[in-house]
Amino acid sequence: MSRLGKTPIAVPNGVELKAETNGMILVKGPKGSLTLLLPEGLSLKIEEGKAVLLRDESIMPKSNFHGLFRSLLRNHIVGVSEGFEVRLVMIG
Repeated sequence: MSRLGKTPIAVPNGVELKAETNGMILVKGPKGSLTLLLPEGLSLKIEEGKAVLLRDESIMPKSNFHGLFRSLLRNHIVGVSEGFEVRLVMIG
């Protein structure tokens, strides 16, 4: 999972990411706002149009949460920018 965790996340126009000091990340977009609490050992680096989760090796030696929280943050960004859609196929 560490390879997934190191991959940058594209932040579309209209989405605002704000990292609080207590590990809380606020994601705002046209469809609403969501929050995500990062565990100790993970931090967010926001660059121009990209977000990267960084892991402190001394606090969090294993990478299992790194990939998980990268996916959760990406899902939050998609949710506030595009929204989610589920298509159901009814048979019968």
